[in-house]
Amino acid sequence: MNIGMLLSNEVVRDTRVLLEARGLARRGHRVRVVGWDRFDPSVRDGPIGDGVEIELVRTRGLMGAVESSVIRNPLFWRRAYRLARRWPADVWWAHDLDTLPAGVWLKKATKRPLVYDSHEDFPEMIKDDYSPRIVRAAERMETRLLHSVDHVVTVDSALGEHYGASGSPVTVVMNCREDVVESWSPPTAPKFTVLYVGTFHRQRFVFEIIRAVQETEGVRLRIGGYKALSEDVRRACEASPRTTFLGPVTQAQVLPLTRECHLVCAVLDPANVNNRMRTPNKVFEALAAGRPLLASNGTRSGDIVASLGCGMTIAYRVEACKEALVTLRDDPELQRRFGEAAVRAANSEYNWATQEKKLVSVLDRIASA
Repeated sequence: MNIGMLLSNEVVRDTRVLLEARGLARRGHRVRVVGWDRFDPSVRDGPIGDGVEIELVRTRGLMGAVESSVIRNPLFWRRAYRLARRWPADVWWAHDLDTLPAGVWLKKATKRPLVYDSHEDFPEMIKDDYSPRIVRAAERMETRLLHSVDHVVTVDSALGEHYGASGSPVTVVMNCREDVVESWSPPTAPKFTVLYVGTFHRQRFVFEIIRAVQETEGVRLRIGGYKALSEDVRRACEASPRTTFLGPVTQAQVLPLTRECHLVCAVLDPANVNNRMRTPNKVFEALAAGRPLLASNGTRSGDIVASLGCGMTIAYRVEACKEALVTLRDDPELQRRFGEAAVRAANSEYNWATQEKKLVSVLDRIASA
């Protein structure tokens, strides 16, 4: 099959989309991803592996002149539709709500089935950044567009239940890693080191983990990511030699960085519905590398950590974080037990080979229908 994917970023740093595209290509499908250069215009179009290629909507003209997503997103949908329409897709695959309108247009124009791949509860994700009116409009849009979707793919069981009411079949495909270690090995960092790699957002304990490490003897932090708060994070890290700002981190760097560290920070604000429902990539990265996790109570991440016995869960507070850092810093045997539990979980269930089978079953079901 020819799979026509739609994505509202540059593709090359989106772990989930790359895993899915390459997994489908390994099974003999051809995948073309129409993305958007809105964060990094230096990314080039073209092949990114056997059977996978990207073509980006470029932020030019009116799209480059306005900053409001309310205006830019509809412009992106139109341009993405035009680029994708040239591809003889057998199935359209829209990643997240901010590409779904274009996916529905393509389905109606070509009479080909449409998969909606929801990485999060999108209206909840934007709740803190947009007015209630915009959030309600997003909720209504998703409800309306779901009637045109043939299959929903999502990242976690909680979101699977959320979308189950839509009437479309739902398949949960977690963001697990394919490069899983076979056995535990000790970290290589000389001092107790915490790692955070991900989106810089105020609901992800970014500034709190910086402060906690800066106020705790014998602990170091390496923090990497991108988006709007990058300069604020860099300046916060400069206040102490204990905190190192990495800037953007490529997918090839994530696992080596994770294996070097002693602890992965996956603390999320449980007040946010998305944080309670979904699991960030860093959880699966820590499991794949055999590293303990620090997560927050009342979140899906915390539930996974507690059930697997692969780390510690804390309240969403700096003082609680500092206490956990001291406990782990002073107990190498506890670090080892948590790391070994992470490896066992990654090899038994939380790996991409297991998830890829579920992904391929979606196309099998569509083909049989």
